[in-house]
Amino acid sequence: MTTPTSREGTMKERQALSIRAKVILTCVGLALTTGFAGGLGIWAFSRVNAAFQVVATQSLPAVNHILQADREMQQAMVAERSLMFMSMATPEAKEQTKVHAVQLTQVLERWREYSAIPASEAEQKLWPALGEAVRDWVQVSRDTVRILSEETPSSRRDAIDLSMSQGAVKFENARKILSELTAMRIEQAESHAKTEEARAAAMLWWVVSAVLGAMALALVLSFVLAHAIARPLGQTVGLLRDIAEGEGDLTRRLEVRSQDELGELARWFNTFIDKLRVIVGQTRESAERATLAAQQLSTGAEQISAAAQEQAASLEETAASMEELTGTVKQNADSARQASQLAMESRDTAERGGRVVGSAVASMEEITRSSERIAEIITVIDEIAFQTNLLALNAAVEAARAGDQGRGFAVVAAEVRSLAQRSAAAAKEIKVLIHDSVQKVKAGASLVNQSGQTFQEIMASVKRVTEIIAEIAGASQEQSQGIEQVNKAIVQMDRLVQSSATQTEELSSTALALAVHAKQVRALVWRFKLAAAVPDPTPAETGQDAGLETAPASSTAARGAAARTRTGTVEARLARTSPGNGSPTRDTEDFEEF
Repeated sequence: MTTPTSREGTMKERQALSIRAKVILTCVGLALTTGFAGGLGIWAFSRVNAAFQVVATQSLPAVNHILQADREMQQAMVAERSLMFMSMATPEAKEQTKVHAVQLTQVLERWREYSAIPASEAEQKLWPALGEAVRDWVQVSRDTVRILSEETPSSRRDAIDLSMSQGAVKFENARKILSELTAMRIEQAESHAKTEEARAAAMLWWVVSAVLGAMALALVLSFVLAHAIARPLGQTVGLLRDIAEGEGDLTRRLEVRSQDELGELARWFNTFIDKLRVIVGQTRESAERATLAAQQLSTGAEQISAAAQEQAASLEETAASMEELTGTVKQNADSARQASQLAMESRDTAERGGRVVGSAVASMEEITRSSERIAEIITVIDEIAFQTNLLALNAAVEAARAGDQGRGFAVVAAEVRSLAQRSAAAAKEIKVLIHDSVQKVKAGASLVNQSGQTFQEIMASVKRVTEIIAEIAGASQEQSQGIEQVNKAIVQMDRLVQSSATQTEELSSTALALAVHAKQVRALVWRFKLAAAVPDPTPAETGQDAGLETAPASSTAARGAAARTRTGTVEARLARTSPGNGSPTRDTEDFEEF
């Protein structure tokens, strides 16, 4: 009989086991029970299989060999009797002779196959008689066919007498023994089947009992294990539900009843509740401090917003100064651009004048060469007039010598001489005029060359002036670009100021939200019941928190609107004063309002 002390010791030992050990022991018990039931089933199946093998490899083959031998003996007997009524020379007789020989050979083969199968003592006692009877009948049947094949007047009668006397007796004797062996084999098979059937029924009972026992053990172990696990977990869930949805009592604890994982869970759960109680108490204090910090944060946000407004005003003044400077630089750039354009036009005009002077110099040189050629021609004419004058003088001398016959020739010679003198005088005058013209043309060519050099100097001066004006225009353009960069920087600064104002507004809103959250945290943590009695928050404190939600909202909204309005004014002014008069650049587009 189990005493209370031993029962308590067993209970403590079971409680000291871990859940893992309990589950493993349960699974091991189920595995052993299932293995026992499976082993019984396998053993029973092996016994049934062994019995089936005996029937399949001994009883059935033995009966089959006996029946086959009996059938072949019958066929050999039919072939023997058929030959008695045939002529041995016919093809049918020869065919029956072959069939007879084959059947006798198969009868002997069946006997040898049957002899190789294990047999009982009763069968072994009949083997010598069966073998002798089969061999004797085979020999008599062969002798009968041999006598028939002699085909003498008495051979057919002798063969019939031998077959009907000795052959019939030995045939019936052999078939009788075969029938006895067949009956023995069938009786053995029926007896063996009944024995194995009874054994299979007993094995089935054992297997069913083992399976039912395994199922009962599994149910008991499952119930015990589920009760051992579900009960502590249910208590833990109930306590957690009370904390989450009930009174929030943090003074309750779980009772530790075991040393397994559930007992460890209860111990750590109690430790967690202790830590949670401390955390909730500290959270109450942190919520109070968070409320005070939110108030201070809101005050700091207001100060930052005021500084942002002052900075926005300074940026507005800077934008106005940049507007005046941009107008001046733009006017200088326009004047420099116009001067550069006029200088380029003057340079083009000077270049065209230089080309005209060059053409005039070339024309004067051509005129000089033509005048010199005319002077040479006049010299030739003067020489011709001089020669003509000499010829006319010679003609006059010859006419004077001729007397009256040469008088007319003398008149002609005088006229020719007069013309030659006039031609010489005209040639001299033309030569003088041509010489004067050549001198004047040379003087004009010299003046034109000097004019060309002067135009070259003028072109060089115009080119230098153009370069200087281009440098002035480039400097003005650089100044314009620099002012544009300054405008971009001012826009960026204004964006930053606007962002700061918006962030200040967000900071103030965050401070308000922080105060609201702190109030909510206070409301949440006050619902828990702690070991130490802590007073509830007073209505005055609650009203103060409500004031935090609404007081700074209007002021922060007004400051944000003013900052956005001032920022829009500065951006519009900088857009008007931008040298490119275009849309804001990509750098300014990268800044976005919160």
